[in-house]
Amino acid sequence: MFVSPKPVTWDTHRRLLPDHLDPITVLVALREHCAARGVNLVEDGGGWVFRTAPDLAEKLREALRETRRLPRVAMECLVIIAYNSRLPAPRSRRSGALLWRRATSPCWIVDRW
Repeated sequence: MFVSPKPVTWDTHRRLLPDHLDPITVLVALREHCAARGVNLVEDGGGWVFRTAPDLAEKLREALRETRRLPRVAMECLVIIAYNSRLPAPRSRRSGALLWRRATSPCWIVDRW
């Protein structure tokens, strides 16, 4: 329910919960548990979904509206990290080794001289 793009239906809850737990009981208990925590569990469109509590909605909108730039030092640090990071996992090892060789070859040549 936290990351679902649409309300989670009763059927989905029945499939995911163990047989000895009643979805209605679980959802009502969860709604009561979250009531004072800034999120509300509400029934919407035949399913259940978490919504921001109304008293926090405007504050959250303001916080999301505000954009901040990273300081130059932080940006440079991220650039260095990205430059030195490995390739994403789906790429083959061979291409990673090839890039590693390209990146370290100049250093190796300098060390040999």
